[in-house]
Amino acid sequence: MSDNKSYEVKPHYRVRNRAWPFYDEPGNEKLTRVLDIFYVGYEWELVKQGRIQGGGTEFKYSYRKGLVFPYESDEKYNVWWNIRTAFEGLQLHYWKWLADDETAELAFHEGTQQVAPDEYVYIYQKKYKFNVVIWFNLDAWGKEWTVGFRHYDTRAVVQVHARVWSDEFIKRSNPLEGSVEVRPEILDYPVEATEHDIKRFQDCTSKCQNYLSDRGFNL
Repeated sequence: MSDNKSYEVKPHYRVRNRAWPFYDEPGNEKLTRVLDIFYVGYEWELVKQGRIQGGGTEFKYSYRKGLVFPYESDEKYNVWWNIRTAFEGLQLHYWKWLADDETAELAFHEGTQQVAPDEYVYIYQKKYKFNVVIWFNLDAWGKEWTVGFRHYDTRAVVQVHARVWSDEFIKRSNPLEGSVEVRPEILDYPVEATEHDIKRFQDCTSKCQNYLSDRGFNL
């Protein structure tokens, strides 16, 4: 039996499109990083269960809050490009925007819930799940291109996973378990970059190739 209940958003949908220049040489070339954040689901994660002995009514628990990149490769790209900043103020639902402390580095906290005397309770925290897709546009030779893989005429991408332990909690008298598919709430957001004709990696400018290779993008 799982201690958590998962909700998978299907289809996964994009909630943010951001673009930052890596470098810009006016009249010569410009390399831009494009970052798409896809909302893939959330999970109610068990923080603590039990009862207070002796008739108390304040149930104490410890929890963590913030944005994490769960795999070493994910954290590597965040360190290089500060992907964390792209999550600031992100809207997920009509009623939910990520707060500053939800997108900050992970921190540990203490919380309390009011309970009835001798009540057995389950405290759950909401964890949001994201996939981040990073790709690149190159402005060179008087035209804007999208950087492709070495051997394919398709957009070159790097994928990063991210998780947000939020400031949302629920108290229950019985445990949660299982998984559910949910439909997304399609929200409007600004689009800062679009895909262009593909320029294979080896056909891009030398500066573009060196810049990306030096930062671990083995395309």
